[in-house]
Amino acid sequence: VLTATAVLLAGLALSLAFYVQSRNAGRRLEKEYRVVETLNRFLARDLIGAANPSISGRTGVTVMEAAKAARPHIDERFGEAPEIRAALHQAMQEALAGLTDYEGSIEEGRKAVEAHLAATPVDALALSESRIRLGWCLSREGHYDEAGAVLKETAAEVARLAPAHPQTQIRYWEALSQIAIDQLDGKTALELDRKSWALMQTVPDADPVFRERIEFNLAESLRIAHELGESEAVLRDLIARQALHWGAGHWKTRFSEAVLANNLAAQKRYDEAGALLPLAIAALDAALGPDSRRALMARSILANLYVNQTRYAQALPLYRDIYTGMVKLSGEESSAGFVALSDLAFTTQLAGDSRAAEPLMRRALQIAQKLYPPDSPVIHGVRYNLATCLLDLNRPAEAAPLLQGIDAGLYAQSRLSPPEAPQAMLDYQAGRLALERGDAATALPLLRGAVAVLSEKMASTLEVFRKRDGDLVAQAEAQLGGGKGLR
Repeated sequence: VLTATAVLLAGLALSLAFYVQSRNAGRRLEKEYRVVETLNRFLARDLIGAANPSISGRTGVTVMEAAKAARPHIDERFGEAPEIRAALHQAMQEALAGLTDYEGSIEEGRKAVEAHLAATPVDALALSESRIRLGWCLSREGHYDEAGAVLKETAAEVARLAPAHPQTQIRYWEALSQIAIDQLDGKTALELDRKSWALMQTVPDADPVFRERIEFNLAESLRIAHELGESEAVLRDLIARQALHWGAGHWKTRFSEAVLANNLAAQKRYDEAGALLPLAIAALDAALGPDSRRALMARSILANLYVNQTRYAQALPLYRDIYTGMVKLSGEESSAGFVALSDLAFTTQLAGDSRAAEPLMRRALQIAQKLYPPDSPVIHGVRYNLATCLLDLNRPAEAAPLLQGIDAGLYAQSRLSPPEAPQAMLDYQAGRLALERGDAATALPLLRGAVAVLSEKMASTLEVFRKRDGDLVAQAEAQLGGGKGLR
């Protein structure tokens, strides 16, 4: 009897187990069916429907416009399916980052991370990828502390995943490099980009677009580090492969040519640079629109070329358009808006209108103080520019506190192309300040020393100074009766 009872109990337990498994499987199938139905409705009504003129009220709606219109419905449609929400938000995050809509990508990235963490089980690889892209975009918008914190959260997971997923490691280094570049730490960025490119060589099946991006990053880091020859070689290799893959006239190829023009301008090969830019700008305008970030960047390279050639009248309207466009894309108090405003202010001063440049520079300083810590190279650079502008306007009392405490090394770091003699530039302005105050005895040794160094190391900068100020050494000597008292 006991044996029979045991057999019956065992059979009942087995039947119950099969029943539970069957019921659970049925529930899973039912859930999957609901998810598929919801996904189909989302695609049909929210995504594809947004491109239907009878629904959107517009014709010619692009895929990206339709996707943006569908974004608000993701959480509504897939509230009970975090893995689907995560996948859709992450896809939007990547697409918006690719379109340089960093604020939109940040919003989607936060939602993707939240959905990934709510899923069971958590997809560690997808979560890490989403955090990496979120950190990258946060840096692009100037949120450096948060960017670093987001990447720190995923560092251990990336290290665990790296052996099987080297491209995730490369993306992680890429994001760290972006933070370094955005904070003007070119040395760290170059080290990271070299590591990324070296590891990329071990991944023959890597996505070609991703490969292009890493090679592009290396070229830019090399340029910033003044390794111009190596940077040019990397860019020309990239352009040759893009021409085969995308076509010579494709906007991606043309954008790389615009960046090559920036490299050539740094080498003072202005004619070669100028020949590349009109085609690049035309291709970017046609494909992405003149207000797109990449089209604005190409115009910025052309404007910078004009400044290098002292063609300020041609550079100014470009910088005005760039500033307007960057503010529209990222806001006035974003890092992109700040850079565009600084370029406009500085070029306005170079064009000889310091009175118009002053309010622009004061606004740039206000924004910089919100974006960067007091010891940031950027702050030192903006203070220097505003001080020189005030000296142009013969207002030494206002210029003096701005010049006081500027560190030559930090000032040099504020420039993507650091001056060869930053201390001489500071000494020159200090001498100019003393001269405007009527203290020729203090001014003369500062000016003599600065001019001697600048004439040797930065002759073109000294020429700009003399065109604006005249011969300040001679003026100081004249005030001292020929300088005999000092000799």
